[in-house]
Amino acid sequence: MAWAELADGVLPWLLPAERVTLARRARVLHLAGGAHLFQAGEQPDALYLLLSGAACCYRPSVAGREVWERVAGPGDLVCPLATVDRRPAPASARALRPAEVLAIPADLAWESVTAATSLGRAIVRELCDCCRRLSGQLTLLSLDGADQRVAWVLSELSRQVDRGMEAHVVRPDGPRNGAAVVEITHADLAALLGTSREVVSRSLSRLRRAGLVETGRCRIRVPDLAALHRRAGR
Repeated sequence: MAWAELADGVLPWLLPAERVTLARRARVLHLAGGAHLFQAGEQPDALYLLLSGAACCYRPSVAGREVWERVAGPGDLVCPLATVDRRPAPASARALRPAEVLAIPADLAWESVTAATSLGRAIVRELCDCCRRLSGQLTLLSLDGADQRVAWVLSELSRQVDRGMEAHVVRPDGPRNGAAVVEITHADLAALLGTSREVVSRSLSRLRRAGLVETGRCRIRVPDLAALHRRAGR
């Protein structure tokens, strides 16, 4: 497909200056069906825009099944989240059938994002965080049983220690940071899971007997984060 046809066909919203820049710096990839653009956990080196064919963004469930987040068609960006917030991809992306993809260098895509105002960048950051939370909910829905779901949410909350997030107070506990304390009520934990407080309390009791958590008033201590991550299926 010639560049002029490409721009007029699936990219009519491009400004003239952007067309010139993309013609110079982007490249068109021809993918076979089943070919991956990137895997979950990788940092993509490009922002991918589908020109023809179809691609899916998916993540594996704990049971080994694929959980599809989205199917992209011509004119769609393919899982742009990792390129925009410059963090590892939360999902994998692959072509469902032979496809043409425009690979836009990641630094060029980032320049486009940072060209926005400070408010605009703040909005983009919040949208990215929302997308990552929703992506995580798909994994949560694929888990087997309430105990594993509770373990997964506690595991996810405990990871906020490294990210410096404080939606719920999370602090490291122990000289090697191998433990953590999550200050959260059973009711709030139930709300995160979309279940009842009684279900959460029963699951926490079983996790406590297994030595994975220690519960107190409005706080849950995780004595061994690695063991909790394994119980959550990470």
